[in-house]
Amino acid sequence: PVWGGCLAALAGGVLMSASNADGGPGAGLATGDVLLVGAALMWSLQTVRLGKHVRSFPALPLAAAQMAAMAVLSDAWLAVDVASAVTSGAAPTSVWEGCRQPLNWAVMLWPAVGPWGAGTALQVAGQGTITASQTQILLASDPLWATLFARVLGGGEGDLRPSGWAGGALIVAGAVVAGVAGSRDAAAASADAKPADDSE
Repeated sequence: PVWGGCLAALAGGVLMSASNADGGPGAGLATGDVLLVGAALMWSLQTVRLGKHVRSFPALPLAAAQMAAMAVLSDAWLAVDVASAVTSGAAPTSVWEGCRQPLNWAVMLWPAVGPWGAGTALQVAGQGTITASQTQILLASDPLWATLFARVLGGGEGDLRPSGWAGGALIVAGAVVAGVAGSRDAAAASADAKPADDSE
């Protein structure tokens, strides 16, 4: 059942992405979609490793360590970009033309401190009670939430074709299937552990 939920969520994500592509579902996926699939693979590896460590370390310090590592790697990437710009004779600020605008800093820092920080802490805490596969299926609902928020806030980005809404339904169905299967497996494991405890 968990594998079925994974496949349903994957198919739902593909449908939603293809629905937003120019020309509709038959137009294929954009380069950005392919790159994001690669990002999803990397994120899946992180989720699996996190699921193993979260049972040995407190949630908040583990989330803080994760964000600190990402900050260090991001700073290293920025340093390489700045060095490349300076080497080519450009000003360091050419890497980000809007760096002198306080509003741009606020727009950049808010997701890191707000949604990203809170989301990471919630994920780490949640993975202490569910498996990595269940976590990934629930995280697969990200495009569905993004579409709903875009529709509420306006701008036209939330206007999905029927195939896109079908993809959203598949994501929700996959999450439900994985959640039910995970709860059933956890209950079975608990029942199997009780005789051993009683025998002691």
